[in-house]
Amino acid sequence: MKKINNTFDASKHDLRFPLYKIHPFNDEPREAYIYLDLASGDVGANVREVFFNISKREANSVLLTFPINPKAHKAEIADIIERNLPTLQVILNNSTLHTENNETIGNLNELGRSNFEALQFLESQELKIDMIDKYCLEEYLQYVVYPTPEQSVDEFAAEVLEKDGTNCAYFADDLSCKDSMLKALTALWKSLANTGNELPENVAKYLIDKDEVNLSLDELIGAA
Repeated sequence: MKKINNTFDASKHDLRFPLYKIHPFNDEPREAYIYLDLASGDVGANVREVFFNISKREANSVLLTFPINPKAHKAEIADIIERNLPTLQVILNNSTLHTENNETIGNLNELGRSNFEALQFLESQELKIDMIDKYCLEEYLQYVVYPTPEQSVDEFAAEVLEKDGTNCAYFADDLSCKDSMLKALTALWKSLANTGNELPENVAKYLIDKDEVNLSLDELIGAA
């Protein structure tokens, strides 16, 4: 009997959110999944490079996939896999492989199929660790998104980063340094300015100095 081989080791991942990959064409996270290889017994986690891109091994049911939230922290990915290893072993035990037209095809019996279907809901499991990306940065900061008049923009970005890890919420890996956080804040301020929001003078001057807006200082701060 083939035994499950868990290949996902959270300690070997430098990224805290290794499955969070943004699709280049629509700013949506790519589909993330846990997989079971019926040929080798390997279990791991991966991301689709292209939407609806299914490999031949997956199409032939040799590689079984189970969608997971792409915002899952590496510790939670490891935990989800560990908790579901018994079910994955049942699926593996109740699978067979055969060759058809020189291709390997995977099959599940009734017990294997029912356990496979039960794991199709992993994506809906509530995560205990929140990931804060650039799309929810304003909400996470509770709309206190500007430095005080006494603060520099750099000081404010550093202050925001100090919130990393509080209340089990972590910034996405691409926001986890001051430069990347400043870039995200700049994009947020620019968006607010372009939608008619008045900005503090220090932020307005910063955007003008960086050539991020085509508005005057008076227009940005709402001076009469």
